Amino acid sequence: VDEQFKSTNMEGLWAIGDGSVGAHGCGCAAVGGIVVGDSMNKDVSDAPEPDIDEDQVMRQKETALAPLSVSAGTEPIEVEVAARYICRRYVGMVKNEGRLREGQRRLGTLKREFIPQMAARDPHGLMRAVEARNIMDLTEVHIAACLERKETRGQYMRADYTEINPTRTNMSTYQWMENGEPRLEIREVPELKPEYAREGS
Repeated sequence: VDEQFKSTNMEGLWAIGDGSVGAHGCGCAAVGGIVVGDSMNKDVSDAPEPDIDEDQVMRQKETALAPLSVSAGTEPIEVEVAARYICRRYVGMVKNEGRLREGQRRLGTLKREFIPQMAARDPHGLMRAVEARNIMDLTEVHIAACLERKETRGQYMRADYTEINPTRTNMSTYQWMENGEPRLEIREVPELKPEYAREGS
């Protein structure tokens, strides 16, 4: 993001929150909200009418409402807790190929067997189901990115790749889901504006 919290990769996207600029905490989230609230009005006012993919909207609606038709299924919180456990147990502070692959396998089983069984009785339950699905997607792309990054650098540690990989210097991993599958792209980190770059670094 830039100094207005606008994405440098996707037009029309802002990213705020406690980790949006690499500094964690409520202060960053609050400041981000104030800055975006003050600055995005002009961008939104000048934006053209969106080109809406009605088929995509219907698919997302069907997915979001599916738990209402499950009468005796799994509570979304159980799926969420299981996904969080997989991430904590198999993708922890020090990573290695074997644990990452096992986490990936277990997450695949959870996704295939329990996502279709999530049940909801009301809007609150639907919200929890959407959140559980999102957490599973995030876990899936996170594991895929960790498997691809074969190095140890800073707070990122691989027991099976203990050295810095020089080809990853000034590179960043961009992750997203596309048609239900994780996608990764390694790109160079955008250069800092001269006024923010420290001389000699």
